[in-house]
Amino acid sequence: MGAELIKLFRYQLGNKEYIEMEGTWLELLETNLDLGELLSLVELAIRWGPSELAVTLLWVLATHLEDQRRYQEELTVLRRIVDLNPQDEKLSRAISACLKSLHGEEPLLEKILQKAGLGYGEPLNEALKRFDRYFSLIPGRLIYDQERGAGRIKNLDLLFDRVLVEFESGFELTVDVQSAGNRFRFPAEEGFFYLKNKEPEKLAQMIATDPAEVVRRYLRDIGKRASAGEIEEALAPLVGRENFSGFWERAKKGLNADPQIVIQNRPVRSYRWVDQPEDRAEVTEGEEKRKAKKGVVSEYDTSELTAQSAQEVLKGFEGLRSASEKKRFLEDLARVRADWESLYALFFLSAIDTRCRSLIMERLQREKPAVWDKLLESILTDYRANADAFLYLAEKGAGFSARQVVSRLLDIMEMDSDRGRRNQARKIIAGENYRLIADALAELNGEEAARLMQRIKSSRSLEPFQQDEIVNLIISRFATLAPNQESTVVWSSAAGIERARRELDFLTQQELPKSAEEIGRARAFGDLSENYEYKAAKERQVRLMEKIRRLQSELKHAQALETDRIDTSRVNIGCRVQLADEEGRIQEFAILGPWDSNPEKGIISFQSPLATQLLGKKLGESVVMGEKKWTVRMITKAL
Repeated sequence: MGAELIKLFRYQLGNKEYIEMEGTWLELLETNLDLGELLSLVELAIRWGPSELAVTLLWVLATHLEDQRRYQEELTVLRRIVDLNPQDEKLSRAISACLKSLHGEEPLLEKILQKAGLGYGEPLNEALKRFDRYFSLIPGRLIYDQERGAGRIKNLDLLFDRVLVEFESGFELTVDVQSAGNRFRFPAEEGFFYLKNKEPEKLAQMIATDPAEVVRRYLRDIGKRASAGEIEEALAPLVGRENFSGFWERAKKGLNADPQIVIQNRPVRSYRWVDQPEDRAEVTEGEEKRKAKKGVVSEYDTSELTAQSAQEVLKGFEGLRSASEKKRFLEDLARVRADWESLYALFFLSAIDTRCRSLIMERLQREKPAVWDKLLESILTDYRANADAFLYLAEKGAGFSARQVVSRLLDIMEMDSDRGRRNQARKIIAGENYRLIADALAELNGEEAARLMQRIKSSRSLEPFQQDEIVNLIISRFATLAPNQESTVVWSSAAGIERARRELDFLTQQELPKSAEEIGRARAFGDLSENYEYKAAKERQVRLMEKIRRLQSELKHAQALETDRIDTSRVNIGCRVQLADEEGRIQEFAILGPWDSNPEKGIISFQSPLATQLLGKKLGESVVMGEKKWTVRMITKAL
């Protein structure tokens, strides 16, 4: 029955009989086909049908799954709708309801939904990413860390975005949420660490009957290559030292035949789990060489490094997983390649981890200082294209003057499309009590300090309390500067003003009362001088009040932009500007209000430094951005 209906579905899709096809879809749902098969039919509809057809089919499928209480599968379908139509107003409510059905027993669920912005007006794609990040770190969740091994989330602090992890050794570590998501692996349900903690009897039975499966699950959970000695160290306490030899001999037979276990013989025999099965269980030396060129596996042959192109070497390097492999690769590269310093520079600019950047920086500074200085100059000049490398150096305090760093960090905060980089730039500026700002002020004159103060005041990336602290720091160095108390118009789209009003209502009617409740609960814990919860709640309330005060002040002076009054004879607020550099690269910016600002979509506030430069420019006139000249090519209305 199902096969015939699938043929009919395909026929109707090919002949554009969409109404009839929807009826066939309902019949297909009643046959209880596997979800994967149903989604493959939806993919055909995406490819060959009108854009709204697939969304309709998915909504029908999601409702069907909800009725059957198959909430995990329903969530999969709803996420696919997000990919196709993230603006659908029903989606946020449906996803929130589905998550509550799935995880209603989780005490932190409602707070995580609120923190992620899911159902609170935030863009759905971003809200879902934040939800996944926070929910992966709920207390009790198992984690694996490459350095410290297995552990468990002990506490998730949503106020300060950090988690406390307790490892099996008893060591405790506090890390911020972003770092935790990047650093930790999360063992699969029914994986080795899950069984070890939740179902030890089942694991003991598997050790006795299927040793290879035990090792498979262990390798999948740790996500890295392990030698026989490392596997023994991890499993012997469970297997028994006296029994491990026999256990390992039986395990090896299964591992050798497993297409998802990659075995490396050099420098020592080791094993690694891969998600995509290999054609053969034992990867031959010739295959290792071929795949290393493509960056497919983590092995390489030093004899080939001399003949590979720079991009091939980079791909091979990016295919390595462990820090020790990468360190050895860098050492071998310097030994066998005459142009190793230029390759080091290429690696430094690519998306590599901080430990490798540190190794490269130390070696170039020590052995090739001229190459290092040239690399620094290149990063500083084209810091937006090399933002990751620039942020690494800014955090290290290496190579640049403080004034150069502050200016570029503010640019990244205001214009970079990547939220992670914007957050990193803000953390660097705020770090060590604004030490970087203080160092920069020592290099500035009064006029330059005044310009910096204006940038800080107009920044939408800094929290209000941070702006006040930096402004006070500037005034303490330059007493002649005083905050501008004059009321000025805050231009914005009507939608932006409405968003600001809704945010103010949310802060005053929900967040402020909630903050008062948190303070009351924390006060009940006792001695306020040693009461961390009370201090944290009070600090949050101060920041909340400052944000409310600022919003109230700005809304008093808010004025909506009117499309028919936007003048495009020159760059004005409400315009979209197309810029081109000397190499022909194009960038577009819409200049709107502070509540419209969205760097991912190229919308900037008229208060931002770039907008300040652009306002008043005519076609053919230029501005300097990132030490490059950009010429105004087109001016249109943004509303």
